[in-house]
Amino acid sequence: MSKSTKIIAALGVAAGLGVAALPFGAFALEIGTKPGPVTTDVELEVTVNSAIAIAADAAKVSKTMTPNAADSGTSTLTVSTNDTDGYTLSVSGAAALTPASAPAGNGTKEIAFATAAVSEGDGKWNISYDGKFLDAATGATVKEYTTGAVEDDETEVTYNFTTAADQMEGIIAEDRYL
Repeated sequence: MSKSTKIIAALGVAAGLGVAALPFGAFALEIGTKPGPVTTDVELEVTVNSAIAIAADAAKVSKTMTPNAADSGTSTLTVSTNDTDGYTLSVSGAAALTPASAPAGNGTKEIAFATAAVSEGDGKWNISYDGKFLDAATGATVKEYTTGAVEDDETEVTYNFTTAADQMEGIIAEDRYL
């Protein structure tokens, strides 16, 4: 094969490949048109569970008293919830405040729980909210909020303490659970 025959043969092969590739290019995209956007719908679903948060402005209500005395302290309870049914706030605890260690002697050692007003010398304590005395020994409802979700709803609870005339010395305490 001469040199010119080789060149012509190579050009023929190149031209044949170019013609063979042309239909594929024309098939993939028509000249002068743009492909439109391809879309699909995706459904999104988010489920939000109800949540509630409660906080007390003080971890402890502490009083130092003498026998035959009366005193009180408060705590503000703050509730936030996204629940559409609202919330019920309750308190519960022991029926009596008792000393951590029994003091020696014959005087009054505990401060009993009362569901009514207390006075000096009673040796009793109670919880009140909005002028009502609560029975915390059975899990008293302090407040029912049923109008839906709420943020930072504050409720002030009052703890009233009295000591008996023969109240024994010592630390008398009870943890309150909400």
